[in-house]
Amino acid sequence: MAKKFGSVIRHKRNRGEELGATQAIKSKIKVLEELRSLIPPLRDEEYLQLLDNVRKEGVREPILLWECGEDYVIVDGHNRYRCVEELGREEVRWHVKVGDFGNIEDVRAWMIDNQLGRRNLTDLQRAVLIEEKYDLIKQGRGGDRRTKTNGQNLPIENNERQNAYQVIAKETGRSERTVKNDIAVARGLKVLPEEEREQILKGEKKAKKGDLAKLGRGQAPATKVVKAEAKPGAKVTAGVWLIESEGRREMVRVRAGKVERWGRSGKVSLEEFSQGVSFLEKVDLRKV
Repeated sequence: MAKKFGSVIRHKRNRGEELGATQAIKSKIKVLEELRSLIPPLRDEEYLQLLDNVRKEGVREPILLWECGEDYVIVDGHNRYRCVEELGREEVRWHVKVGDFGNIEDVRAWMIDNQLGRRNLTDLQRAVLIEEKYDLIKQGRGGDRRTKTNGQNLPIENNERQNAYQVIAKETGRSERTVKNDIAVARGLKVLPEEEREQILKGEKKAKKGDLAKLGRGQAPATKVVKAEAKPGAKVTAGVWLIESEGRREMVRVRAGKVERWGRSGKVSLEEFSQGVSFLEKVDLRKV
């Protein structure tokens, strides 16, 4: 009897230590915007339904975390965690699980593949994830190479890096042509203001994939261009412009006195960029 009682005490002590460790982890949870942005946004009614479910039943699936230094970064469960925060951490039942990820690239690759496996993605949401996966593969990571032991994505070989379209087409069951168009659509979405982009991804606002693809390829959507050709010395206001430079036309975005070019890293001042460049027409993104 004494032996059995002793084992019960040890069990309670171990259980207490486990709960203490879990509480310590929960107190160090962090949301990284660059990871949260990989999660397709919920419509208002979808979030309210999830909130009601969490209120009644708690969080069924553990929130997956990545141990990063002293923080525990959310990998899967951003919307569930948002519900927990809104309802009160101590008011609902919720659990966490720490995954084995080597670095943030491994986390991004896992998240993208996990989201692409969802059945309820819209075409535009899938396009955004495919473009993210394409960028990872071009950097040398992101193929579906998760090991059975730790879920980490291994580096991609050079030949696979060069054939990123083929890799994605094979893994997603889409044609290379469709993959290329998805990437153009996603890049077109990036042109739009954040609020408008989110409305489109939620399905609250319509947008033609063809027009988005043209934006992503640096082309002006037909019949969507407003404002006459900028006169020499005219002020170039913030927005998206169709420009001509060295006989080539492309789209650029102007904001805060800086110019951003699609597919090219870094920004340059408007004054420096304007040398030898003709700003032809401004694109009205509200009509895209």
